[in-house]
Amino acid sequence: MSTLAFPGNTRSLLVVASMGVASLMALGLLTLSTAGDGKRDARRRQKKRRPKVHLRGLYNLGNTCFLNSTLQALASLAAFTDYVDRSTAAVAGDSEDAAVTVQLKHVLDQLGPQPARVAALSPRALIGSLSQKSRWLGSRSEQDAHELFQLLSSTLQAAAAGRTGDGSLFDSGFLAATPPIANGIVSSPQPAVDLENPLLGMAASRTACVRCGYTEAIRHSTFDNLSLTVPRTPVATIEECLAQYTAIDRLDDFKCRSCTIAATIAQTKRDIAACESAMAKERDGSARRARRLGDTAARLREQLGELEAALASNPEAELRGIRLASPPPGVSTRQTMIARPPRILVLHLSR
Repeated sequence: MSTLAFPGNTRSLLVVASMGVASLMALGLLTLSTAGDGKRDARRRQKKRRPKVHLRGLYNLGNTCFLNSTLQALASLAAFTDYVDRSTAAVAGDSEDAAVTVQLKHVLDQLGPQPARVAALSPRALIGSLSQKSRWLGSRSEQDAHELFQLLSSTLQAAAAGRTGDGSLFDSGFLAATPPIANGIVSSPQPAVDLENPLLGMAASRTACVRCGYTEAIRHSTFDNLSLTVPRTPVATIEECLAQYTAIDRLDDFKCRSCTIAATIAQTKRDIAACESAMAKERDGSARRARRLGDTAARLREQLGELEAALASNPEAELRGIRLASPPPGVSTRQTMIARPPRILVLHLSR
């Protein structure tokens, strides 16, 4: 598993964390040059004219390469380091989230470009703070860079919101800037927070029923990284991985709301006909039973009106007091799109 970090406004690869050279070549992200001596000498002269900038390394404290590569990737993103700086200034108290935020800022500050060569940095204090939240980080075994990134992201969001523990992306206030829109768009606005998270983006998905053609309302969700499946081909590009993510999927166990209401309407009509038939048989019988059947038929007709109105205008409307039928699952299609890209798009490649 690998984590790629891109700036949101460019197509070029900015940072690769925990990915080997072979993987880069397979993805078409690394080009090996066999230029002649003339071009090589020209590049050497150009490098001599550049101001020397030294980058600081991190000690491997025992299978901590997954952590080191993730931290180096995040440290190279100015938008992320600015976000951590603002988060650190806003945190208060001595919670676990606040401790991780402070230690993360210390490491990122030390990993910035240096005017001279400096010794490698030990991230032991950060590992100690992270271990208080997730004990698996305190072990000496190799861990997953993607899990670490998710832990860091959720911790920063929780610290920024003044909470402890894992926070939901919806609690971050990301959707507060986008009020819920009518015409079939569903969102979940929350009170806004002061800090803008450059990792947060918005995805939109819509599901359509193949049987009746009904299309559900667009549903928004926030994300701080996208998990992409690498195609089983000799060569693949990031664009191809993203194309798979946004491709139309086929679902075989979909419960269509429109089909459910249509089945309930048919069942309600049968129940009304049964009540009317029973009432006809009771004309010479019990008046009390006939009156009870009449009340039931009237209630069913009222429900039928509500069901038909919902089917015609808004199948997602709440139908209180109406027991819906349960038709067999059908086939549907679903497509997910990126409605609002984040400033930093983090991609998790699942191989």
